[in-house]
Amino acid sequence: MTGGFEEFFQAATGRTPDAVQAAIAAEGLPAELRIPIGADTTATAVLPWLFRRLVCAPESTPRRLVYVLPAHSLPEQAFARIGGWLDGLGRAGEVGVHLLAGAVRDGGWLRHPERTAILVGTHDLLLSRAVTSCARSRWTSCVQCWTARPGCVTGAMASGAAPQLRTWRPAC
Repeated sequence: MTGGFEEFFQAATGRTPDAVQAAIAAEGLPAELRIPIGADTTATAVLPWLFRRLVCAPESTPRRLVYVLPAHSLPEQAFARIGGWLDGLGRAGEVGVHLLAGAVRDGGWLRHPERTAILVGTHDLLLSRAVTSCARSRWTSCVQCWTARPGCVTGAMASGAAPQLRTWRPAC
């Protein structure tokens, strides 16, 4: 794909990105972002990161995105949407999408730390598996983490040092 973010977003979702999504794709993660209630937080978190990682800033964008959902939510829905977006972009083979939920035992994200990947799960299961497993491993990888919960999306970026926390609050 040779076009910009609007073409990228359109190919993934069938619609055009909003101003917030386009700004994140162009500039990277801001210190704070107000997201209107009802906005598509999954698309706002995943697609700008994916565009930056695959197209416009691969070296400066962490290779892992951890999309954290509240407990008792259904991470399978986000996992399926992200997989559908990658299929629509023709990039499914370039990015691993891993569901860390319940009895699902997908260790590909841990076996291949050099690969671009998105981890999706609820905060309780994902943190207990991903963070503990990464802490035990011998590799250090840049990770970008977005936590979605009603009224707030929180992000952290770590690259072997202390995470830089960023919080996105909804517009009132």
